[in-house]
Amino acid sequence: MKIDMKSAVIGFFISLVLCFIIFINFNTNCYVEPIFSPNSEARILDIINNAQKSIDVEMYVFSSNSLRQALIDANNGGVKVRVILEQEIESNEDCFYNLISNEIDVKWAPRKFSRTHSKFMIIDGKKVFVGSTNFSYSAITSNREAAVLTSCSVQNFISVFEQDWNEI
Repeated sequence: MKIDMKSAVIGFFISLVLCFIIFINFNTNCYVEPIFSPNSEARILDIINNAQKSIDVEMYVFSSNSLRQALIDANNGGVKVRVILEQEIESNEDCFYNLISNEIDVKWAPRKFSRTHSKFMIIDGKKVFVGSTNFSYSAITSNREAAVLTSCSVQNFISVFEQDWNEI
């Protein structure tokens, strides 16, 4: 049986997320909620809409109009929003300038990496959404993606985000 690279990568990420869930559930008392696509848009919007203080996003592909609007609405509602995007992705340019025009702090990912392939969002410094899910229409509506919303290891993600934010 021949397995193509895309299937292998998707399988790897799903396995990684499942191992993470199992490890966390047996080793700590923190919160872990698996979130699978397709059809993850409503849950991701709910996560964004329930933020109270801050949202930090580091995203490889960000082309979803609904998620972009949710961040704009959160920012307009007093939530501090910061976004780091991969500059090599053409569709990110529209998002970048749209967020800036709506007074959201946005930066291109540091050039010290060949790519910033990260896909995570930190909510209020207490939870992180992380996995294979890009913030694109296809990722949230039609692709098989795997992610978790967790209160585990949040400080590690905060450290990486701050490091990347300050590198630029």
